[in-house]
Amino acid sequence: MPEADFEHLQDVVRHRYDVEALVGRGGMGAVYRARHVSLDAPVAIKVLPVPASIGEDELARFRREAMLAARLPNPHIVPVYEFEIRGDLAYLVMPLIEGVSLAQRLSAEGPLPLAEVRRLVEQIGGALAFAHARGIIHRDVKPANILWEPANSRWLITDFGIARYVRAEDDAITSVGAVLGTPAYMAPEQAAGLELDGRTDMYALAATACEALTGRRLKPLAGRDTAVQAMLAAPMPVPPKVAALLALPLVASPDERPPTMDAWLAQVTGPRDRPWWRRTAVMLVAAAATIVAGITWLVSSTATPPADAGTVIAVVPFTDGTALGLSHSLAQAFEDELRWVPDVQIVPAATVEEVVGTLDLSSPTGLDSATMLVLARFGAGARVLSGAIVAEAAGSLRLSVQLRQAGGRTTTVPDQRGVPDSLASSVARAVLRLFGPAAGEASYRPSLPGGGLEAMGALRAGDSLFRAAAYDAAIARYDRVLALDSTYALAAFKRMFAEVLRTQPTRASRAVRSALEPVRRYRDNLDPMNRALLEAYEVLVAEGDVEGAHQRVRDLTDRYPLAVDAWFVRGYLEFYFGPLFGTPSTLARWSLGKAEELDPGFAAVRGLLGWIALLEGDDEIARTHLRAYLAIDSTSTWAALARLGDSLRLRGGRVALGTLRRVEDRPAGALELFALAGASLQLEPAERLLVGDAARALRDRATTAAERAVAFRLQLGNALGSGRGATVDTLFREAPRRNVPLEELDRATVLLAATRLWGRPMTEGDVTEAARRLMASPNDPTSQWLAARWLQERDRARAQQARQALRRITGTRTGEALLARSLLGDLEAQDHVRAGDTLAAFTRWAAATTRFQFEEVPFGLVASLWPLRLAWARTAAARGDHDEVVLATATFEVSPGFMDQVARAIALPLRADALDATGDRLAARELRRRYAAVLRDATGAWVAVRDTLLARSGAS
Repeated sequence: MPEADFEHLQDVVRHRYDVEALVGRGGMGAVYRARHVSLDAPVAIKVLPVPASIGEDELARFRREAMLAARLPNPHIVPVYEFEIRGDLAYLVMPLIEGVSLAQRLSAEGPLPLAEVRRLVEQIGGALAFAHARGIIHRDVKPANILWEPANSRWLITDFGIARYVRAEDDAITSVGAVLGTPAYMAPEQAAGLELDGRTDMYALAATACEALTGRRLKPLAGRDTAVQAMLAAPMPVPPKVAALLALPLVASPDERPPTMDAWLAQVTGPRDRPWWRRTAVMLVAAAATIVAGITWLVSSTATPPADAGTVIAVVPFTDGTALGLSHSLAQAFEDELRWVPDVQIVPAATVEEVVGTLDLSSPTGLDSATMLVLARFGAGARVLSGAIVAEAAGSLRLSVQLRQAGGRTTTVPDQRGVPDSLASSVARAVLRLFGPAAGEASYRPSLPGGGLEAMGALRAGDSLFRAAAYDAAIARYDRVLALDSTYALAAFKRMFAEVLRTQPTRASRAVRSALEPVRRYRDNLDPMNRALLEAYEVLVAEGDVEGAHQRVRDLTDRYPLAVDAWFVRGYLEFYFGPLFGTPSTLARWSLGKAEELDPGFAAVRGLLGWIALLEGDDEIARTHLRAYLAIDSTSTWAALARLGDSLRLRGGRVALGTLRRVEDRPAGALELFALAGASLQLEPAERLLVGDAARALRDRATTAAERAVAFRLQLGNALGSGRGATVDTLFREAPRRNVPLEELDRATVLLAATRLWGRPMTEGDVTEAARRLMASPNDPTSQWLAARWLQERDRARAQQARQALRRITGTRTGEALLARSLLGDLEAQDHVRAGDTLAAFTRWAAATTRFQFEEVPFGLVASLWPLRLAWARTAAARGDHDEVVLATATFEVSPGFMDQVARAIALPLRADALDATGDRLAARELRRRYAAVLRDATGAWVAVRDTLLARSGAS
C-alpha cells in the first residue's frame, strides 16, 4: 500500500473508523492515525498489505501479534482492540498513544537521567515479566518498540509481532533456526537461531537501557564490560555499582544471566511486589531527620493557595488519637469534600496506603518519608493532604490538617475544635480554608451527611461493604445514613449503584429505576464528578441510550483519570453492553484494569476481570482475579459463581468432575448466573453440561410462578442455542405439567413462530389463540408486539389494537416505554418491507436498535432487540446486501442478551456468508468452526446446520 493512499484502508474500515494520517512504518507494516466513528475516539491502525506473494508465515505472525497483545492486559503493554483480514489487507486496531518512542526521544533529547532509565527498566521489565509468566517472549525489545506517554508519565512496550508463544506445541511460525529481531539488541542465542526464553528479552532490555543512558547504541554482541565502560563514560556518569547491575544480562551464555526478569529487576530496582520507591521507605525514614534539619520542611502558612489546574491531591490516612476509629472515615470525608474543588484529581487514601506501606504516619520522620514517596509516585506537582485528630478535655476533638508540596512548602489550617458530631463541619471549614476561592467558584456545598459521627461511620462502612461486594449490607448502611439525613444525595447515589449490582439479570425489576428517584431529587447536592456520573446513568435509564451513556463516562474518565468509580462504571458498561454499540471486550478489560490499578480491593472489578479472562481463554489471569475476588468476598452469590468458574475451568480433573456432580447444591442465584453464561460461544463442553445441569436444578427447585418462568426460559434458551431440538419439544410438552405460567408459554410460542425459528408441533390456529391471549396484558410491550407481529396477516383488527396498545405504552414514563418504541419501530420496518422499500426498512431497524430498556437486556425475552436484527439481516441477505448483513448480525457472536442465542442458527450462517462475500474469509471460517462446536450435540433441524458449517469451515 502506498504511504499516501488511504482510500483502500478507509474503504475497508469505513463502518467503524475514519483514517486520518500515516504515523509511521515498522518492520511488520504501516501505522495510521484514525478515529472511531461512533465513539469519536482516536485509535492507531497497524496495516499489513497482503499481496498474492506474501507468505502464510508472515500473515500468521501478524495474527499472532494481535492474539498475544490481546492476551496481555498490563498497563505498560499496548493492547489490541481488534484484528481483521479483509481481502488483500490485514490490520489491527490499538489505542493511539499520544507520545513518542524511546528512539525518537533519544534522538531529540540525548541521554536520559538515571532515574528516568530506572523507571523505564522497572515498567518495561515488569511488563515483560508479566508476558513471560504467560509463556510469551517479545523477541524484539528495542527503543523503537518502547513508547513514552507523557500524559500518564509511563513507558509502554508494543509490537509483539515476532513474539513466540512458547507453550504452543504446534507453533512452527518462529521455530528454532529462524533468526528474527534487531542485531544491536539481539542476544547471542537469538543471533544463532537457538531456543529462546525470557532471558533473551532481558538481554535486549539491558542493551536498550545502556543506550538510553549513553545516547549511543552498543555494537552487536558487545558484552557486559563494554556496556559498563560506556555507562561510566556517559555524559551523566552512572555509579559503578548501578552500571554493573544494569549490564548483568549482557553476557553470552543465558545461564550466566539472572534466571528471570523479576530476579534482575529485584537487583536493579527492588523486588517487583515492592517497587523501588517503596522499598527505600526504611532508608528514607532513617534519613528524614537529616533532611528536616537541612531543609525548612515544615513552614507554616495561613495563605490559601488556589488549586492549580490539574492539581493532584493525595490523601494520606489521618492519625487518630481518639478511641473512635476515625482514621479512614476522616480521609474519606476529605476525599468527598475535595470533589467540589475544580481541576483537582484525588488519589484516595486506600491507594496512598499501597504506596506508603507500613510507615508510621504519626511521627514527623514517617510523614516526611510518606510525602516523598507519594511525590515520587504521583509526580512532583502533587500535593499531600494529611492530618491528625485528637481528643481533648470535655469531650472535644481537635482536627489538624496540612497540605504539603515538593520543595518543603507546607500549608497548615488553624486547628478545628468541636464536639464529635460537629466533625463534618470541621472538615468542610478546613477545605474552604485550603481551597476557598476555587471551591467557591464551584458552588461549594458541604458534602458530608448530617447525623454526626454515626452517619459518617455508616457512610464509610457502606463504601467498604460495597467494594467487598456485600451489597445487601452496604444498602443497609446507606439506608442508615439516609435515616439520619434524608437529603444526603451521595448516600442515595451510592445506594443506587449497590441496588443495580445486587439485582440479578433474571430478576431485573423496577427497583433499579426506583432507586434513581431519591438521587434525582437532591442531585444539586452531589459533587461535580458524581453529578456527571449520575447524568450518564440517567441517559442510560431514562433515554435507553447505552452508547451515549458510555460516551459521557469516557469523557468523565478523561476529566477525572484517578476516579475509580468512573473507571468501574465505564468498564461495567463496556462488559455488559459494549456489543450493542460495537465496543470489544478488550476495552472493558482496559477500563476495569484502570479501576483495579487504583483500587485492588474492589471486588466487582476483580470479578469482571476474571470472567473476561475466562471468556478469552487466559486461565492464568482468570485465576489471579477470581482468587483475589474470593479473598475479598467468600459468601455472596457472586462468590459462589467465582468458585464455580475457578473449580471448573482452572482446577480441572477431579475438582471439575466434583463440581459437575454437586451442581444442584449451589445457591440458586449462582445457578442462574451460570446458566446465563450458556449464551457464550466460548464455553468448553464440560461447561455446557454444567449450564444444562444448572438450569435443570433451578427447574426442580422452583416453587413460585416467577421461578418456574425463569427456569423455563433458561432451559429453552440454552436448548435452542445449542441446537437440541428434541429438548425443545420436551420442554414445551412438559411445561403444563410443571406449572410453567401460561403467559410465559404463550410468549415463547408466538415468538418462535413469528420469527420462524422453530416449528413447534402446534397448528397455526393454536399460535393465533396464544397471540390473542397475550393481548390481555395491555402494559407489557413484548406481549403486544408479539400479538401485532403474528396477527398482522391473520387478524388485522386485533393487530391494530395491539399496535395501539404499544403506542400508548410509548407515551408513559416507564422503562417499558423505551422497549415499546423500539418494537413499534420493528413493526414500521416490516410495513416498509411489505411495501417493497427495503432501504427504508433498514433505516428504521437501525434507528430502532439504538435505544434499550437497559435493565431487561441481559435476560429479557426480546429486550436486546435481537428479533429486529434478525429480520434486518434476513431482508438484507435476500437483497444481496452483504455489508448490511454484517452490520445487522454483529451482536449474535457476542450475545449481549441471553435470548440472542436462539436465533444463531439463522443469524450466524448469514453472517459467515456475508463475511465471505466481503472478503473476510478467515473470520467466516473461524465463525463457522466455533458455532459448529456449540452444535456438537445438535438434534433435529440443527444437525444439517452443523454439518454444513463443518463442511464450509474445512473441519472434519
